[in-house]
Amino acid sequence: MYEHKDFLEQVINQNPAGKNKHIAIVGEPGAGKTTLLSAIASYIKNENKDLPIVISLGSLQGMTLEKYILKKWLPDAVKCNTTPEIEEQLKTRFYKGGVWLLLDGVDEMGESSPTAALNKISQALTDWLGKARVVLTCRLNVWDANPLYNDLSGFDTYKTQEFNPEQVDEFIAKWFKCDDDKIQRGEELKAKLREPGKERIRELVTNPLRLSLLCQIFYQDKHGELPETKAGLFDLYAKYFYYWKFTPETQELRDSPELQKELHQALGKLALEGINSDARFRMNKSLVVEVMTERLFKLARDVGWLNLVDREVYAFFHPNFQEYFAALVIDDWHDFLNHNNANHNPFIKHNNQDCIYRIFDLKWKEVILLWFGRREIEVKNKEEFIHSLITFNDGCGSENFYGFKCYFLAAAAIAEFSQSKFTHEVIQKLIKWGFGELDNQQNQKDELSYEIQKSSKLALKLIHNETTISILKKYVIAYRDISIQVIDYLTEVGIGNESIIEIFTSLLHPSKLFTYEHIFFNNKVICSLGEIGIGSERAIIRLLETAHSIISMTIYIEELCISSDINSQNLDIDKLQHIKYKLNDCLRDNLESLGKIGIGNQEIIAWLQKVINFISDEELRIKAANILWKINPGDILAINVLEEIIYNHPFDYVISFYLEEIAKTDAKVIDLIIKILFKATHQTTIQRACQSLGRIGFGNIKSIEALVKIILISKDNETCRIACESLGEIGIGNPNVIEALQKILANTQDEYVKRQAADSLLKINPGNTIAIKELTNLVYNSKDIWLRRDSAISLYQNVIDKRDIVLKVLQFILENNHHLPSLFAVAETLLEINPYNKPAIETLINLSCAYSDGEIQILASKTLAKIRNNSPILIELLLDFMKSEINEYKKL
Repeated sequence: MYEHKDFLEQVINQNPAGKNKHIAIVGEPGAGKTTLLSAIASYIKNENKDLPIVISLGSLQGMTLEKYILKKWLPDAVKCNTTPEIEEQLKTRFYKGGVWLLLDGVDEMGESSPTAALNKISQALTDWLGKARVVLTCRLNVWDANPLYNDLSGFDTYKTQEFNPEQVDEFIAKWFKCDDDKIQRGEELKAKLREPGKERIRELVTNPLRLSLLCQIFYQDKHGELPETKAGLFDLYAKYFYYWKFTPETQELRDSPELQKELHQALGKLALEGINSDARFRMNKSLVVEVMTERLFKLARDVGWLNLVDREVYAFFHPNFQEYFAALVIDDWHDFLNHNNANHNPFIKHNNQDCIYRIFDLKWKEVILLWFGRREIEVKNKEEFIHSLITFNDGCGSENFYGFKCYFLAAAAIAEFSQSKFTHEVIQKLIKWGFGELDNQQNQKDELSYEIQKSSKLALKLIHNETTISILKKYVIAYRDISIQVIDYLTEVGIGNESIIEIFTSLLHPSKLFTYEHIFFNNKVICSLGEIGIGSERAIIRLLETAHSIISMTIYIEELCISSDINSQNLDIDKLQHIKYKLNDCLRDNLESLGKIGIGNQEIIAWLQKVINFISDEELRIKAANILWKINPGDILAINVLEEIIYNHPFDYVISFYLEEIAKTDAKVIDLIIKILFKATHQTTIQRACQSLGRIGFGNIKSIEALVKIILISKDNETCRIACESLGEIGIGNPNVIEALQKILANTQDEYVKRQAADSLLKINPGNTIAIKELTNLVYNSKDIWLRRDSAISLYQNVIDKRDIVLKVLQFILENNHHLPSLFAVAETLLEINPYNKPAIETLINLSCAYSDGEIQILASKTLAKIRNNSPILIELLLDFMKSEINEYKKL
């Protein structure tokens, strides 16, 4: 999980560590996907200095991505008519690298299905477009629709996170801070959201769009009413929409409720027309005017409901509002579902009309949920619709696959229609499917697929209430074998929920901490309290009691193990030691949980300061010191403990795991790392300190001076190499660093140090002739095949006019080497440079059949799978290889 800034720095700003170089950002409507994509574009342009190309996928309108970029985006970007020469220049820019394709809204493409939309993107990312790094956004339900048939490879998926309660409060405070007269209104809104019975609206506004809508509503609404459903939130927003701006058009709408109603009905008809067509969210002006009339179109455009997004193309100012207005003009639930359970044939009319199954079309899901939240729809009609969903029989066999999908949709609908008489029945059924029968653990749950069980739990979260908690509490108490699953579920839905916190604290009995069967279970509960117990005095007290009991019992066991009469007591020392190790695990998790929920809590701070020296396990003392700093920044005792441990024990990871993190908030800690660099006695600790300075010491003169000193005085080659690497990260343009690296190149005989020093020198002083000479010499003369490869890559990346030489050397290694790992490394490198490299592909094909080395087989096969979309000649070469193998077989 990343904060906004961390995501940009640690994901966008880094070269991909794995095989996937692309990123998919998925999330619910209004979760901030487009906003994040805009931030990514700015970051790439300003920080990476790369070229970001932002494409709204809804603009393709049937065009291929390649055609759209060349014929639409490029002319707009250069602000003139393009020529084939200009198009070739753009393609060349892609081939050189440093281009990002930022593709917004896979769900807005207007394709026939989610799978078709994702596969269209996959097919587009070939040839020159395949050279770009891609970031795309997509609604979660579209991305997850058919994961088995999603052909979009090479993507790491990141899900936008909902706001936690603290972030909601922070957002509200910032919103109302802009107007001194309204600051108190912000405090009133926060207080109202905390009131009992406001669980649903609290859940709704964890979504950034909906929270911003609520803030705007509360800013205008003197009565301070809070909606109970998603539709109610949109209703209130539409009510106050005309009060944001004071124009003749908004004044006219404020004065005429009849005109408002007429406009909203016309917008609803337009919304339906768009959803029913391939255009979806983007509609040509001619269609808009045809549906709404010229008068109402101009009114909707002038007040802001419709925005111009392309030439003569309009869209609602957010897709959620198109879905909202569509829901407003649908009165009969049979427009979503018209199905005959008695006769399942969908081609036979029912109720004198064609069967309708919009409930299975993802683009209608939000419309259906908003329809359920409308106050003006009679309860009777909503109940009929719910009943039809939970009794749906697809007639396709005993599995009733579509019946399950209907049931899950019913659960989502009940979240908007909480007074449904079917609520309790649906909750019980979902618990049964997700966790099993309370009275019979060998039950139907075991017969259901994993996906049904998983979907049942997800659906249950939508209608989670005190009834759900009450039932699941019985599961935790009665059945230890499934209680872990229930605890996982309650943890996910229980942040700040005192009922769930009470259940968890009641499960932690100090008297039961120390038996084999309880330790794992208690660990789970301790971790869960750390996730949901922020600000809960009940959780803090129980965790402190538990931690104190663990420390006391550990001390007792240690004393018992060294007791002179242990044999006379007939105690098993091995068993006692095992229990001690398990208790240490328990204490580690307990400290972690206290760190999560106890920031600034004086009781926890005082307890940690008191007990930190009573913890005998040094790694646990490290953890305790880190937690102490985390909840009490600047705590001197915490730093003193970490420093003492580093000097006396080879715990070098403390530097990168803990001190680096602390240095982000306290620059003085860099001085401590430098101090460690020269006082530590363990070489691994010195090396770790060098690495850390390379990560956190950018712009810090002391860090640079320390690393320069290390490379000049260290007699350990690996330490010297690491220091050179770090200087390459933080010493850009520094003449002292350049001089030191050149001195190392002149004096060292170690080829690994030479390569690293030369590589770093080229990074901080591009074109440095000494570095180029040393790398060229290593490429031609080193006896280490891997070192030759790495030196060649350094030259290729940093010296453009040496690239032909590099390619020849790599090609030579490929043709004159029989060491399989070396062959794989060189072939993969050549393909990173040019996915059309035929000898490299042929080498990988042969390696994928290298039965003498199973690991290389797997690596080669994975690389071939990775390049399948970007290398058109792969299929041709595979076919040639298969023909050759068949001919060889025939000869036998």
